Amino acid sequence: MSDFQVVENKLQQFIKKFYINELIRGAILYLAAGVFYFLLVSGIEYFLWLPSTGRAVLFWLFVGAELLLCFIFLIRPLLRLLKLQKGLTPKAAATIIGRHFKEVDDKLINTLELQEQADGSSELLLASIEQKASEIKAVSFRRAIDYTKNLRYTKYIIIPFLSILLIGVFGDLLTFLEGYQRVSHYTQVYTPPAPYQFIVTNNSLAVRDTEVFRLKVQTIGSSTPEEVEIHFNNQQYVLTPRGTGLFEFEFEPQTKSLQFQIKTMTVSSELFTLEVLKTPMLTSFSMGMRYPKHTQLRHEVLQNEGNARVVQGTLIDWRILARNTSAIGFVSQADTVLFDNQNNDTYTLSSPSQSSFRYQIIPENQSVGRFDPLTYQIEVYRDEPPTLEIERIVDSINTQVMHHRLLVSDDFGLRELSVVCFTAEDLSDTRRYAVPIGRGLVQQVFYDFPTGFELAPGQNYQYYFEAIDNDQPNGFKVTRSQVFGVRTNTTTEQRAELLGRQQEQLLGLDQVLRQVREQEAQNKSIQNQQSQTESVDWQQKMAAAEMLNREQKTNDRIRKATDQIKKTLDQVKELDSGSDPYQEALQERLEEQQRSIQENEQGLKELQELQKKINEEEFKEDLDKLAQRQKNQKKSLEQLVEQTRRYYVAKKTKQIAEALQELGERQIEAAERSHETKEDQLEEQNQLNSSFQKLQEQMEQLQKENEQLTQPMQVPRDKFEEDQISNEQNSAAEKINQEDQEGAKSSQKKAGQKMKEMGSKMGAQMQMMQMDSVQEDAEMLREILDNLIVFSTEQESLMEQMISEGPSSVQFGKRINRQNTLKENFKHIDDSLFALSLRQPLMGASINKHISDGQFYLDKSLDDFADNKLSQASGSQQYVFANANALAELLDAVLAQMEQMAMNMPGSGSGQGQSGQGFQLSDIIKKQESLQQEMEQGLSPGEGMPKPGQGQKGQEGQEQGSGEEGKTGEGGQEGSGAKSNTDSGQQSGDDKGDGGLEQNYSEEMNGQLFEIYKQQQQLRQALENKLRALGLSQDQNRLLEQLERVEQKILDNGYNRETIDQMRQIKHELLKLQDAELKQGEEESREARSNKTNHDPLKGEEIDSPKNYFQQLEILNKEALPLQPYFKNEVQRYFKKDNDRV
Repeated sequence: MSDFQVVENKLQQFIKKFYINELIRGAILYLAAGVFYFLLVSGIEYFLWLPSTGRAVLFWLFVGAELLLCFIFLIRPLLRLLKLQKGLTPKAAATIIGRHFKEVDDKLINTLELQEQADGSSELLLASIEQKASEIKAVSFRRAIDYTKNLRYTKYIIIPFLSILLIGVFGDLLTFLEGYQRVSHYTQVYTPPAPYQFIVTNNSLAVRDTEVFRLKVQTIGSSTPEEVEIHFNNQQYVLTPRGTGLFEFEFEPQTKSLQFQIKTMTVSSELFTLEVLKTPMLTSFSMGMRYPKHTQLRHEVLQNEGNARVVQGTLIDWRILARNTSAIGFVSQADTVLFDNQNNDTYTLSSPSQSSFRYQIIPENQSVGRFDPLTYQIEVYRDEPPTLEIERIVDSINTQVMHHRLLVSDDFGLRELSVVCFTAEDLSDTRRYAVPIGRGLVQQVFYDFPTGFELAPGQNYQYYFEAIDNDQPNGFKVTRSQVFGVRTNTTTEQRAELLGRQQEQLLGLDQVLRQVREQEAQNKSIQNQQSQTESVDWQQKMAAAEMLNREQKTNDRIRKATDQIKKTLDQVKELDSGSDPYQEALQERLEEQQRSIQENEQGLKELQELQKKINEEEFKEDLDKLAQRQKNQKKSLEQLVEQTRRYYVAKKTKQIAEALQELGERQIEAAERSHETKEDQLEEQNQLNSSFQKLQEQMEQLQKENEQLTQPMQVPRDKFEEDQISNEQNSAAEKINQEDQEGAKSSQKKAGQKMKEMGSKMGAQMQMMQMDSVQEDAEMLREILDNLIVFSTEQESLMEQMISEGPSSVQFGKRINRQNTLKENFKHIDDSLFALSLRQPLMGASINKHISDGQFYLDKSLDDFADNKLSQASGSQQYVFANANALAELLDAVLAQMEQMAMNMPGSGSGQGQSGQGFQLSDIIKKQESLQQEMEQGLSPGEGMPKPGQGQKGQEGQEQGSGEEGKTGEGGQEGSGAKSNTDSGQQSGDDKGDGGLEQNYSEEMNGQLFEIYKQQQQLRQALENKLRALGLSQDQNRLLEQLERVEQKILDNGYNRETIDQMRQIKHELLKLQDAELKQGEEESREARSNKTNHDPLKGEEIDSPKNYFQQLEILNKEALPLQPYFKNEVQRYFKKDNDRV
């Protein structure tokens, strides 16, 4: 940069500082002049109280002067500083600088003039400029301006401010300055101060449009007016005095702002403005509840109500209509938000509710701000987990069934109610069953465990209930019940439990029977009183009504007892794989009893209706029928109790036999098991000893139950063998204590084997006894049926003779005696049938009914003959004959069923050649396989089981000791003597088996071998009968011969490996035979059904004349009796005899 440029820059800096100095000086002078003029204007107005025009002139003069001063002292220097207005030139600046700096003098001006003349072509001129510039460039031109010199102008500021101070000290500064205020508001009217002035003491002259405004006025001055008026809206009112110099006035709520003035006669105040503020106001308020979907609650809207109790998760919609409102705030503990303004007057807000909270709704506008907040509270409650109350009752019939009454509830309904079951040993094996439920909030649900589950027998199970609500938003809540435990019984345990329950049910049924007997005597007394009087008095009516009520209650008890027994039998049937004809007949008998109860109830209803209608004649007749039904019912109950008790004894015997065999297996397993300590082994043996003692106690109890039977059964029991088993068990325990393991194991095995043999013998003997009982019952029924047919034919003959001869015959009296004799004969038939029915459930209630009806009409016929009512007597004889024929049909059907039952019994056919017809091929194969496994278990490697006894001597001993009782029938049944003598022969002889080893066998081994032989013989006979029914072929004959050879070999020489191989071949042939039978599609079973036609002669029409009787007799003679061929032959044989002698 050249020296001239440096000089030129410094010159510009000087000019800038020059105008800044001018601006500072102007500001000081402007402030001094402005304040002075302000005080001057205020003083003029303060002292002169100029009118509006004068104040206007004074005001505008003040404004003009101030503007002029501002331009001169401030604006113009500023414009020149900013180079917006032409100002100081470089030459003028150089002149000022030259005057200030002597060393510069004219050098700066000369340099500037040379620069103006230089055109850039004269190097000499340029050099001269550079020379002069270099001479003055070292001088700082800015030092020519001194800002401190402006301080001398501050004296002009002191004067006005000193005046203000003096006025404030010695006068009233505010009042003095009011002059300028009046000047600035020159349009307003100001009056000079009066003797008093009005002062509004209210803090604010603003009021909401909904409020009353109380104006407070105070007068200050040398005097006080007596009356003050207020003027507004072209009206005037007198203010209310409230004390010395104090006045008040109430403004009613105003809709808009207004001006008012306070006046007296001499003084008027300025115009005041009462500002009316628009109040924000809520005109309508609603709160909508949108409940969670899972609650299934309908949405609702609350009008003008802000408090609510809602479920967690409810979405609340506020909707407000407002007036004079610019915004509405929602203030809660958590947040502050504004409502959404949908239009000028509608505001909305939505918020979910997760917890309880208080909130305020605050409307606001620009005039009032926030006004009158409304405070409300929302109480939020949770969707509680489901509640679960459980009542658990064990089924009185089946203890494996647990009845549960569940009271389950939830706030808003359940999603699922489940039962979770798992085994106690394996918690991972969890199964679930959904219990059906409804939609109610509180439900009573019934569930029977183990519905929905298949449980294994002999396992420990645990289960619990689980209720799940439908609160999906918050996660389904689960309530679990306590854990219940149950152990499933084994099949043996279930049978034992069912039998124990059946024993209790028998006691209940027996008690009902005693009540029936007691009521029979009471009812008979009432019926006698009814029949002895022509009219029934009030006491008799009450007694009859009480009798009917007792009868109804008795029917209910009988129904309940029979239902329980029937359910128990159904459960027993489910456990037993094979069919039990006796059980099926007993179930049919129970069903008949239930149908009989229904008929009794219908009769009771008819009696009750007749009693209400006061129809005494029909009521007495129906009472007689009721007595007849009661008699039948008592007899039926007696039969049912006896039959059920016999069934219980038989089943209990079988159950004890199975328990003995199972306990024997456990005893043998204990002998073969190795134990860690002697204590464990001894504890196990003591448990086995205790189990056998319990079985002995059960056998004792069974003997007592059997003795209660009218005709006790021959329950098999061998106390000598029981003592042997107990001795062996005790010996085993003692040897365990003595640590004689070999001796202990030997005793344990002997005890186990004897228990198995004892159980097997008990089962076989009970089975044979039942078979013999059925055959004996069938033979007895044949005899009864023969007697009944004889009775029927004699009754028919007597009836025809008495009709043909008439009452005038000399033989008529003898005929009546003959009728009485037939009545006694029928009573014998009744007694025989009743004795038989106590053993046979096939003897149903319909048989009792026909017997009862027959007895009734026999008595009635004799009574009618005595009263000389021949027509009615003949009709009664006809009913007797009809009942006898109907009874013969029923007994014939029962006999066929009994014969079928005998054939269906396992091991049946002793001496009759009909054994095994109840066996199916699958049963035979299964039993053959079981027998083969038993033989394999008793056979050691390389050994054989020799024949029972020692050569020919043992066999001779068997033959000599058997006698008649030891003979074997065609069906394979042996007497008890066969075994005992066989045992003695075994003890005295010896022989060698097929294995060539000579062994001495104990009584235990001989008994086992004999049992195998007997079972094999029964299976062969059952197969033979089955094959004969199917039609024997040549291959099947060979199969039977092969079985006979195996059977004879076991008897003669025992068995060995070769024998077992032959049995495997026989099993193979049996399987082939079964497959062929299935392909042919033949039926393997037959079901016998009893005659269910109930003939009720009591409901027949009354015979009024002999003509009607002969018509009916003719019809009866034309109808053939539906008898079996055997009985038809018996009838024909009877009519060939001379039975008409009198």
